Amino acid sequence: MDSIIIHKPSLSDENARVVLRFPISISNGSAEKKSAELWFSFDPKYRDHICYEVCDSAVIPMLQYCLKGGYNIESEIPMTDRLYYSIVNQYLPQMLATNPTTHPFKISVKTVCPDWKPTAVATAMSCGIDSLTTYYECTDGSLPENFRLTHLTFYEQGAHHGGGHFNWEEQDKLFSEQYDRVKSFCDAVNVELIGVRSNIDEFLSDVFWKERYENAHTYRNTAITLLMQKLIRVYYYSASYNNLDRFDFSLDSDPAHYEKWLLAVLSTSYTSFFSASSSMRRIEKIKFLSEKPETYDHVLVCFMGGKNCGVCKKCWRTMLEMEICGVLDLYRGSFDVDGFRKYKDHFIARMLMMRKDEPLMQEIADYMKANGVEIPRKCRREAQLLRINKKLKNSTLYSSLSGKKRKKENQG
Repeated sequence: MDSIIIHKPSLSDENARVVLRFPISISNGSAEKKSAELWFSFDPKYRDHICYEVCDSAVIPMLQYCLKGGYNIESEIPMTDRLYYSIVNQYLPQMLATNPTTHPFKISVKTVCPDWKPTAVATAMSCGIDSLTTYYECTDGSLPENFRLTHLTFYEQGAHHGGGHFNWEEQDKLFSEQYDRVKSFCDAVNVELIGVRSNIDEFLSDVFWKERYENAHTYRNTAITLLMQKLIRVYYYSASYNNLDRFDFSLDSDPAHYEKWLLAVLSTSYTSFFSASSSMRRIEKIKFLSEKPETYDHVLVCFMGGKNCGVCKKCWRTMLEMEICGVLDLYRGSFDVDGFRKYKDHFIARMLMMRKDEPLMQEIADYMKANGVEIPRKCRREAQLLRINKKLKNSTLYSSLSGKKRKKENQG
């Protein structure tokens, strides 16, 4: 079985940033098969909080690959003891039992229990609906003071993929554009933003294989947070679903379906992860945020740019949610409301076409039915045509005809 070897990292000053680099190789016995470098870049003010002494943050993003591909893990630097225990005795038995095609693997590493005393309470801020809801929930005065937010984070870890169409350079550009937008909200509410850049998405794709970001986000975000175990004591992870009613341990699905369990497993003696805003469904979050004027000009949900494009799935779905709640006009500073309404019937049709496969779309349909929001007949007709077209495109005949057409064009 191949082994992933995590070598001793280095910490250096580069271009007004502090960069942590993990050299990592894959070998079979004494023969090295592949090597690469995983790096993370920080503002210099966080130098003393970077956990370069342990391998926690290098191991977590590779757990899924080890299970699917059959890799052992070796490390020249230790792992914190609680995380080692949780991975070996909690994570692996559960995932192996519920994913029959996976492979058992070993982690060869020493364990340590450093004397770190973190104090910060943080959560990710993208200015999306989930992260904004978590922010307001976790700054509420009714929370115990030790659990109220003190910091917000924004990580470069594969989320800026442009719907799966962007290359590495385009992802980096999108991260920068959206970081500036998020920073403006953080300045407005006077909360410190921790921005971490990384090549984690590129690294994992080059060393292993391209994994859908939606199947890996919980692993990547918790891994980067554990780079700052000396600073962050509590970290809230915004839930996409009320995930106790959609619990699923499959490695081929979104880890949001099992992250209530996963977050506890990936917590350490220093940083505790909690699922946040999971008691509210999406429509409830929209209504909750509509009472927060600071959000009106700062919502950012787009796949494609530093401002909402209005036509990608996340944009039109969010506007449709706001429209059926009667709050869309409040968000003219975030969205092209008039442009959306011009094509509103088409977006309703697309929602109807997608609802059987996507829980958030089904939630919209359920809300419209329960609240007497009329769906025009033409939307239902268009949805049916969209379904037929989708089935045609997925058919063997269509693939064959498309292949012949491409061949003919190439020959021409």
